[in-house]
Parts: sequence; structure tokens; C-alpha cells
Amino acid sequence: MENLRDFTAGLAPVEAQSLVTALTGLLNDFGDGLRDDTALLALGVPGRPRPPA
Repeated sequence: MENLRDFTAGLAPVEAQSLVTALTGLLNDFGDGLRDDTALLALGVPGRPRPPA
């Protein structure tokens, strides 16, 4: 998940359409075996809260 955060942080500041295009390209890079809807659901699942530092 940190890699995804790093990927999207590297795009900032970005408009919504550009972000969608970049994420679509990222998903396409995984090849034909990946189902986009499943991948997006997995990326959208919230992580566990980090313990206070």
C-alpha cells in the first residue's frame, strides 16, 4: 500500500482525470490476468490505523 501512496504522491498536484488515467495505466501494466474491478476494490480497502508514534 505504501508503494501506491508513493505512486500517487508523485503525481501531486494532479487533477482527477489525470489521476484516473495514471491509475488505469498502472493497472494495465499488470497484464491481462488482473481484473480491474477487483484490483480497484483491493486498492480501496482502508488499512489499519497506524499506532501513534
